Amino acid sequence: MNLSNKIFLEDFIFELHRRMSGDVWSWAGQTRRSNKNIGVDWSDIPMHLRYLVDDAKYWVVNKTFSNVHIAI
Repeated sequence: MNLSNKIFLEDFIFELHRRMSGDVWSWAGQTRRSNKNIGVDWSDIPMHLRYLVDDAKYWVVNKTFSNVHIAI
């Protein structure tokens, strides 16, 4: 399994979010369960996360952006 197959998974993204923001937000590593004043409707987050992951996979496979730009 190559690196992009390991990091472009929802479980990896949620775990990364929990590790990065767990000291700040008690809900880090989980999707929101209420709407905020920014972002998409909370119920649409799984769908938009899938879009983001699919886009990122495409960028890597097609070398659309440098790895640094994708990471940012």
